[in-house]
Amino acid sequence: MFNEHTVPLSSSLIGTSGVGKTTALSRILAGYPQGIRHKEQGMLQVVWLKLDCPKDGSLVGLCKEFFRELDDKFGSRYIEKYCLTRKTADDLLLDMQQVSAIHAIGLLVIDEIQHLDASKTGGREVMFNFFVNLENTLGIPVLTVGTLKAMKLFKTDFRQARRAGQLGTMEWLQHEKDSDDWNYLLEEVWNFQLTRTHTPLTDELKVVVYECTQGITAVLTSLFMLVQHRAMELEAFQSEEGEAVVLTPDLIRQVFDDSFQMMRPMLEALRINDVDALAKYDDIRPPVEVAQVNAQTLREAAKPAIADPKSGSQDQNNIKLLSSMFGISEALIEVVWSDIKASNSELNAGQISQLVVKDERLQLTTLKGNLKKDLNRTQSSTKSTKKESGHHRKHSQSAKKKKVSLSDEDFLAQAEQNGFVGMPEVLKE
Repeated sequence: MFNEHTVPLSSSLIGTSGVGKTTALSRILAGYPQGIRHKEQGMLQVVWLKLDCPKDGSLVGLCKEFFRELDDKFGSRYIEKYCLTRKTADDLLLDMQQVSAIHAIGLLVIDEIQHLDASKTGGREVMFNFFVNLENTLGIPVLTVGTLKAMKLFKTDFRQARRAGQLGTMEWLQHEKDSDDWNYLLEEVWNFQLTRTHTPLTDELKVVVYECTQGITAVLTSLFMLVQHRAMELEAFQSEEGEAVVLTPDLIRQVFDDSFQMMRPMLEALRINDVDALAKYDDIRPPVEVAQVNAQTLREAAKPAIADPKSGSQDQNNIKLLSSMFGISEALIEVVWSDIKASNSELNAGQISQLVVKDERLQLTTLKGNLKKDLNRTQSSTKSTKKESGHHRKHSQSAKKKKVSLSDEDFLAQAEQNGFVGMPEVLKE
């Protein structure tokens, strides 16, 4: 039996600005008829309705956008009926419920959700209550779409985070360098050359294009279009000489420097992964944590991370922590850490720490530490034995010194065999 109190499942699509969220969503929705007229029932069924969050960030504006979108698509006159008198967002929400029932709306998509402003909606609590009531009142699934800035709207309130992620929160970040999807996209875009001479896509060109675009789809299409335009201008200028114009790394860099001055600071911050600079740009800053683990997030986690020149400070913190935990020299752990990180760039800090702890070189260091502890216990026991003769005590201490010297030599020999060649000053600490 149908349960009228069932809350519809909703979801959210959050991602970097310019990766193609709105374009992809529009293409998917276009595969379904937006309206179906049922002549026998005398009704117009709205399969899906997509609206943009108003730039003023108000809830009243969002409600009015709902009626305006219906008027634009289907020729209705709901704006005149519901929006000419002064009403609150709660009043308009009840009107939206009535209209949703009349047209049996199947899906409501709210794009550019990051435009919502808590200061213009009466505070975050009012805004969160509105979205909870929106789903409960309308009784239809709601898909919210926005940039990474919208994360702040969901992560500060559990109710809204739960509602927005009932079917999982989809996160679309910029393409990673040398990933399959980036290479496929670049190869497809590269086929649309309008110059007289076709330029093949080389590895050098791939590197330059990624440096300039940082894997953002919108930047890629704009850059390629402008490069084509510049190349055709050069062809027209050189037509008398008959020289062919090809797409070169220098030409791409020149067009990027000339035409992307406003985006350069953001793209440069992405390129070097400058955390401080990225904090200023909420719509491109990668999220620190993934809200839900799914096939997509597992696939992304398995890929190499972007090199971070400032990650040295974090590495030092991990090295200090391992040093304090296992009582091993920081200099020694740093050598092992750097070696493992250089040969396993796809691993995160936790995975590197596990390999560091299991490394044979540090196992030798632990063995040496245990030998010294045994020696100290033996020395303490010797000093506490007051009945021993001076000759016997002197002989015992001499034997221990000899044993330590031999252990150090054996240890250094084994350590050099395991990769610590030329580092006796570290091993002797």
